[in-house]
Amino acid sequence: LCMAPAAAQLLSKGKNPSASQWLTSLEMAIYNLGSQGLFAAGVYITDASLAAFLTQASIIVTPIIAASTGEKVSKWNWAGGAVALAGIGLLGLSQQTTGVDSGGSLEQSLTGPLLCLGGAVSW
Repeated sequence: LCMAPAAAQLLSKGKNPSASQWLTSLEMAIYNLGSQGLFAAGVYITDASLAAFLTQASIIVTPIIAASTGEKVSKWNWAGGAVALAGIGLLGLSQQTTGVDSGGSLEQSLTGPLLCLGGAVSW
């Protein structure tokens, strides 16, 4: 649905989106579903403040993904990611929540945060 306005605009001008444009739109929709869906599921299971702070891991994940695809990442981007990682670490140290009620298993306590991190990667 997020790409529907762009498709409607092309169609109103008498232009039909190419197969490549439709596939790109589908790919972006899948990433958006992953990001929003995983975050929503994670927030349902874990504390909202922990989920929000874990979502900021996308700042670090983005240059890693870019570098893994062969894109050159500047030293300033790496430095910014390192500062962001340090900040996330400091915030994490101040978190007093475990994400589960007492008596929960390790698997239960990790499910919500891992879903939130999955949403950050999908972002």
